Amino acid sequence: MKELVLAWQKLNLKFKVVHQDSEQLLIETSIKAKAGSKKEKVALNDQDVIVVAVNSPALEGKANQSICHLLGKSLGLSSSKLEIISGDKSKDKRLLIKYQVTAGKSCQYFCQKLENLLAKID
Repeated sequence: MKELVLAWQKLNLKFKVVHQDSEQLLIETSIKAKAGSKKEKVALNDQDVIVVAVNSPALEGKANQSICHLLGKSLGLSSSKLEIISGDKSKDKRLLIKYQVTAGKSCQYFCQKLENLLAKID
């Protein structure tokens, strides 16, 4: 999982490794949410913070679910592997991302997904 940590460092974002072993990596990072957006996308703002724009309204957790779904899809993870740990009702959120190596998803797979996301952002 060291390769995945290095890939995250290339993002030049603030993140914290919560747990790391040979099969699992937990990363905590900040994101900015934009609910009710016309176009769904993942981007970086001028402060190098991940911005996740979703169509869903900021009502009853719908936008939060959409944020986890969109970012999870971009990272090659199911939305259940992303957890909003603070900022449920705020635009500024703390997110826990849970990477788990399986037979079908290697560390290289997750690195490639992250690189693809970076390419779309730049």
